[in-house]
Amino acid sequence: MSDFGTRLKSIRKLKKMTQKELAEMLNVTQSTIANYESNLRFPGEANLKEISDLLHISTDYLLGISEETKAVKVSGVVDFSKLKEDLLDSLLKGDESGATKIIIEAYVNGAKTNEVIDRVFSPIMVESGLLWETGKLDISEEHFISGVIERLIALIGVQMPSEDAKNSVMLISPSGEEHVLVLKMIKEIFLEEGWRVFYLGKSIPVRSIAFLIERENINLIAISITSKNNLNGAEHLISAIRNLGFDKIPKIMVGGQALDSEEQAKSFLGADYYAETFSEMRKIALEQF
Repeated sequence: MSDFGTRLKSIRKLKKMTQKELAEMLNVTQSTIANYESNLRFPGEANLKEISDLLHISTDYLLGISEETKAVKVSGVVDFSKLKEDLLDSLLKGDESGATKIIIEAYVNGAKTNEVIDRVFSPIMVESGLLWETGKLDISEEHFISGVIERLIALIGVQMPSEDAKNSVMLISPSGEEHVLVLKMIKEIFLEEGWRVFYLGKSIPVRSIAFLIERENINLIAISITSKNNLNGAEHLISAIRNLGFDKIPKIMVGGQALDSEEQAKSFLGADYYAETFSEMRKIALEQF
């Protein structure tokens, strides 16, 4: 059975429609359609429904779930507990294809990127980490799970907001951090909330941070710390940012498994906000900015 991209391309050509024409009708770029057809990205629920309507083809057919071409309505119901169990089962079996299909079907049935990150990807990352720490999962298997989740985030990730977005966030980790996947999850959440996002990753020189703060009018710096060994590095990084000499320094939010409490985040690290979960991080972004 052919994949989504192949079916989309086939139906588009059958309708004698170019990528550019379809892109204009969907109000996206031509490269977005090209990425859909190459299976590098997957359309959100609204765009998938619109593609189905424009091409007069069922979403189930586009997804390869059935050979029925008549348009059908998606259910809009997602059992996140079962979704997490099914996805983890596929990942533990090394079945990336099955994992991808599970996420695509959930996304089509109404799951949002932030919900999948909060209730599926994040718990799986924690669980796989615990399995590795207790010797129940090989390091190569843990890396496989992280890699697949990273690719799934790219697949269902939201599009970049317009340049006139009200707020801007910089995402960084202190030197020594090995796990930057959490930052990529954070990136998708802020994008979905309409922020301009500048993902810098780990080990970024302070002068580069200063340049971006000044050029892009950064409102918030989010720092992810997953290892307790990097807490001192995070404290030095935050101190260096505070001492840049700008009239207005962006607010700083920290989070990650290395942190035990809000007091530690604020008193020791010198952060303005502590987000223990993705939901708390989103709440801070919505209520404080």
